[in-house]
Amino acid sequence: PPIIPLSTPTPPPPPPLSTPPLPHPLMEERVPPPPYVPNPNYPHQPSSLHPTTPAFRPGTFIVRVPKDQIYRVPPPENALIIERHRNPENNKGRSYCCCCFLIIFILVIAIGLVIGLVCGFIL
Repeated sequence: PPIIPLSTPTPPPPPPLSTPPLPHPLMEERVPPPPYVPNPNYPHQPSSLHPTTPAFRPGTFIVRVPKDQIYRVPPPENALIIERHRNPENNKGRSYCCCCFLIIFILVIAIGLVIGLVCGFIL
């Protein structure tokens, strides 16, 4: 292996592969990004470890979606499903009421049985 002296300047970093994202214009107002122009000051040497053209099977597609086209808001038809998952405390309130009514019902039955047994022994 060749010996590299420590005073050798490091090469400049590679240029960015893409331009910064554009603001959110409407779909019909979008302009395609400018073509990539390599930096002539940076000597680009292809790596022998990775092939320049990846081998894909027939019928395989690569779809690149810009980050500004990824929507974070669900469609309106899914709003009810999202609200159910976002506010699960509504279901907790119903189960709390059911438990209270069940306990009261069991207490009333137990008191009725005790009164029935006491009255049965007195007669």
